[in-house]
Amino acid sequence: MTLGAATLAACAWIWRSGLSYPRSAVAGVCLGLAVLTKTTTIGLALVVGMVLAGACLAAAPRRWGAVARAAVAPMAAVAVLLPWVAFNLSTYGALSAGRAVNEITGGAQARGKPGVAGLWTHFTTGWQSFWEWPVGSRPTAPLGSLLNLAVVAALAGACFVLLTRRRRASSDYESGTLSSPHREPGRAEKAEAGIVERAVMSGAEPRSDLMRVIWLAATLPCIFAGLMGIVYLVFNNAGTIVGRYLYAALPALAVLIAVSAAIALGPKWATLAIVWLVALALVREQGVITGAMDGWYATDLLFRGLAPLAEQPVNDGFVAPRAIALAPPCKAEAVTIWVEQQPPSAIAMSSGASASLDFSRGHEAVYRLPGPTAQAFELRLPRNLRVGASVREPSPHAEFIDGEGHPMIRIYCPVVNPRATRFSQTFPPNHVGSVSYGFVRSWAAGWAITGVAGAAAITALHLRRRREFAA
Repeated sequence: MTLGAATLAACAWIWRSGLSYPRSAVAGVCLGLAVLTKTTTIGLALVVGMVLAGACLAAAPRRWGAVARAAVAPMAAVAVLLPWVAFNLSTYGALSAGRAVNEITGGAQARGKPGVAGLWTHFTTGWQSFWEWPVGSRPTAPLGSLLNLAVVAALAGACFVLLTRRRRASSDYESGTLSSPHREPGRAEKAEAGIVERAVMSGAEPRSDLMRVIWLAATLPCIFAGLMGIVYLVFNNAGTIVGRYLYAALPALAVLIAVSAAIALGPKWATLAIVWLVALALVREQGVITGAMDGWYATDLLFRGLAPLAEQPVNDGFVAPRAIALAPPCKAEAVTIWVEQQPPSAIAMSSGASASLDFSRGHEAVYRLPGPTAQAFELRLPRNLRVGASVREPSPHAEFIDGEGHPMIRIYCPVVNPRATRFSQTFPPNHVGSVSYGFVRSWAAGWAITGVAGAAAITALHLRRRREFAA
């Protein structure tokens, strides 16, 4: 995303200062580095191409000189990418490792629908997770809808204001008056009149601001088009787009919101609109953070108040033992085992009672015990029932009576805070250092409070200055 922002900044430099060999080279190098870092940014080539094409068209009558300067950008990008492409050709026999990866993972990836329906599926799944990370089947959090509305409203408002301003300026110039006939034009009107007159007399396009806004908005479709090329040409339509693949367009959309708000509302009111947008986004982001924590690190919770306090989650294969001996670390109320075939509705226990099947999902079968127990017991499995086992990961709380390996199992017990307990089990093994579930939630809430307080303070300062100015 950083290199994508640098590429867009180089394009804005060309747009503002004109084409030159150094500026074109900077844009090409940034583009090459962005693609080298993440090939999903290949769509930025279209964004850079739009700016270079516009600069060449605006350079008449010395257009061929501009074309020569613009050609430096693709040459610089190719020079950056050439060593990587050479390595891929010698190692994989292709421009990238995409086909080699597709041979490994392509069979496990769902294939998209053909035609417009497939494109729409790719776009909706990618856009849903652009502003927030979807976990499982959770619906889109409020943060995404807020920022989607901000983009659409800012873009529509800016286009309306710019089109209206251009039509009014052109009409005034053609009629010979650049101000209202009912009063003497003020300093701002005279300045605007002079700008319009110079623009018209020099042949420049007075709609350049509108074109810049449209260019920023076009970044996302260009990135999406580049991704579609990768999906269809490299991966043979296997897999789908997720939001992080579109992150190269995030800087452009952020600038689009700010610039469009300034055009539509004016600098002062745009500042208030943007700070309150940030504050509301921080408030709504709490739901995204909580959803991500619960979806990734507080999973496998059952019923109300239960969490797995003993677990062996590694499965190296399925075996058919006679029984599983369990030694619960607490008063267990439920047990999960992994089965290869349809799970039985009940499993006999050594106490004479039976554990009843509560539900199953895939190979996972969850059995409710007849009552809480901290005593050791056995689950006496039906004949030929094949259950998940590991040869590497023993558990002190479960073992097979016979057979090889160690049972894949979870033992559930009541705890005060199941989500915090599960987070403390799953988060530390994959991260350096350790934080608590409550700390992460408090961190998100702290940013939300800071955002609202900051927005309120800026609003109060703005209103105070307006009152002082009016006085």
